[in-house]
Amino acid sequence: MTTIFKTRVDVVDQSLGQSLLLDTIVWKGSLWLVAGRQPTKNGKTQRPTRIVRPKLFHFRPQRNPQLGEDYTLPVAVPKRILDGQSVSGHAVQFECVEDPGIELPLPTTE
Repeated sequence: MTTIFKTRVDVVDQSLGQSLLLDTIVWKGSLWLVAGRQPTKNGKTQRPTRIVRPKLFHFRPQRNPQLGEDYTLPVAVPKRILDGQSVSGHAVQFECVEDPGIELPLPTTE
């Protein structure tokens, strides 16, 4: 089963921004943000709707997490990218994979 990490990310929607804690996985040797989930037929796992990673910036491991994060990103991510919409000029900065065909454990509530 895939390990789920948490990344603190600044997500911007036009001129508004907020810091969010997003699920993060390792896929093909790189860290990726999980942008949405859909249920599987077995009801025991979920599949990412899409995964997103920055091309020009790296995830930074956190030594003193503020919100339980394992990583932070030093770049703001447009909400439209996470929603699977194209954003002029950002295609060069982010790589998106729709339905990567992997299964994730159900989120846990703590």
